[in-house]
Amino acid sequence: MTEPITITPLTCEFLEPLALNPLEIHRHDHEELWIITHGTPRHSVNFSAETLQSPVIVYVAQGKVHAFVPDEDTRGWLIGTRAILFRKAGSTFIRDFWTKCSTRLVKIVAAPR
Repeated sequence: MTEPITITPLTCEFLEPLALNPLEIHRHDHEELWIITHGTPRHSVNFSAETLQSPVIVYVAQGKVHAFVPDEDTRGWLIGTRAILFRKAGSTFIRDFWTKCSTRLVKIVAAPR
């Protein structure tokens, strides 16, 4: 990732390579916020996998080993940031979002302190 922040729609074209390589675990030098509005994708972090029920937001900290396997109905957005936008705001960002949002927030994966 070369930009300070990216917002990528989760379209068929973007998700197809992920679906074709379901066991491809990886890590990034940036943070990710997956906003899943439709579908039941499978997501694993640190080799612990679960099927997500949309709508859901998943935070993946920089350096976490993870994989994302969409189903054919998965849609939403992927926000990536090098600016440590979410971690710098810490739990305040997540807590404020939780109290002001009607969408379920079911999975937060934070970096160890």
